[in-house]
This record gives sequence, C-alpha cells and structure tokens, in this order.
Amino acid sequence: MSNLLVEIAGGMYEHEDELIWQDLLNKIFVFVNSDNNLYVDAALQMFNGLFSYIIDHLNKFKDDLIGIFRKTLNHASLDIRLAALQAVSNYLQTVEQVDTKPFSDLLPDMYNVIRMAASEEHEDEVVLQDAWIEFNEIAEIEPKFFQSRFKDIFNNTMDIVAKTDFANQ
Repeated sequence: MSNLLVEIAGGMYEHEDELIWQDLLNKIFVFVNSDNNLYVDAALQMFNGLFSYIIDHLNKFKDDLIGIFRKTLNHASLDIRLAALQAVSNYLQTVEQVDTKPFSDLLPDMYNVIRMAASEEHEDEVVLQDAWIEFNEIAEIEPKFFQSRFKDIFNNTMDIVAKTDFANQ
C-alpha cells in the first residue's frame, strides 16, 4: 500500500504544487510518530520511495529527518530499526555529498542496529546481514560518510565481525 501511494504521488509530482507534497509529508510524520508498528514501517517505506521523487523538498527538513531517523533507529522493534537503517541508507545514497554530513551523528544509532541484531536476546541473522548490506551500500556510494567515526564503528562492531558463525556467512 505504501509503495502504491508513493507511485501515485510520484506521478503527480510534475503536475502539482508543493502543498500537495507537504500534506503527504505531514501524514507521514504522523505515521512515523504512531505507536502502531505498521504505521511506522509504512512511513519509513514511503520515505524510501519519496527520496527519488522529492529529495530537494525533503532536504528542507533535514533536522526533522534526522529526528525521525534517530527515533526509529532506536525503536523497540528490531524490524523498525532495520527499516530506519534502510531509509537512512537510501537517503544518503540519493542526496549530494554535502547533504550527508549532518547525518553522521546518526552513526552510533546505525551501528546499534547491528549490535541489537547480533545480541543474544535477538540473534537475528537476517536483520544482521541486511544491516551489513546497508552499511556496504553507503560505503560504496559515499565512503567519506564513515570517515569521521570509523574508529568508533570499528570498535563497536569488531566483536560481531569476529564471530566464527558470522564469518562463515
């Protein structure tokens, strides 16, 4: 459903004014702040789709996006955290390099998705692999994004990488 909304909105992009987009974004902001995980996930999926259509408009709301990403990267649900990591990754791969710098403050929250997926409490190999894929995709498109916090990322994920069972994946 969220993909359908994005496609319809994307088709309207060339024909409608910015107010239509703002109305849609306001609804997405309501969804992302919901207590319902389905709404939060749908909002993150809509963001993912909208990045390719209205990135210039969304860049006007960097602080809001950072807040949304921070909140969802720290959500109680590991699946929501992964969806948030995927949304951050998609955003970073869509914008110009100059627009990525403020998002580097999210790196601890981003690698905590990996830590949570690898924790004894969750041990979710699928989420762990998907999270590593997102980090890899960011590194391929925007390698300097990790530069300022590389040591922290290395120190906070080395024990996970060193796991024998993960190394065989």
